[in-house]
Amino acid sequence: MKAPACAKDVMSRPVRTLVEDATIRDAAAFLLRHRISGAPVMDRHGQPVGVFTLRDMAVRVQNRILERPVIELQKKRGNRTRESVFAAKSFHVEGFDKATVAEFMSPRVVWVAPTASLRSVVRTMAALKIHHVFVMKDGRIIGVITSLDIIRWLEKRMAAAARGGCFR
Repeated sequence: MKAPACAKDVMSRPVRTLVEDATIRDAAAFLLRHRISGAPVMDRHGQPVGVFTLRDMAVRVQNRILERPVIELQKKRGNRTRESVFAAKSFHVEGFDKATVAEFMSPRVVWVAPTASLRSVVRTMAALKIHHVFVMKDGRIIGVITSLDIIRWLEKRMAAAARGGCFR
């Protein structure tokens, strides 16, 4: 009989990390470029200090957008064509150019040991309602387990079981 899966069997590598003073614009581009939904945030000493996710960004963006003034449009005539055009009387969007990852991140890194059971990893993720758990060894992040990693692991087990007669 096969031993139960543990964190090291399911984790993904390499772990893409962000630095706490990265701009939000750079962090968003980073997540898109690597096709990931979050990353641990490291301080200047290389220690994890938080996690930056798409959800963190969405919450902060929503809060800032709700606080911006309403756009007021005025109807005017174009100088050359004399057609009606709309011009913004006032327009303001809260800037994010100087905002850093440290301002947006969740200041907690949830981690497990490489030998942690997959069952305990799933329970932790479900209880905390999170999609990322980091695998740490000797104070270093060596892997990440995401919801998608667990689904991929399950799919492999289901495919293997189907070949053996189950899950048809």
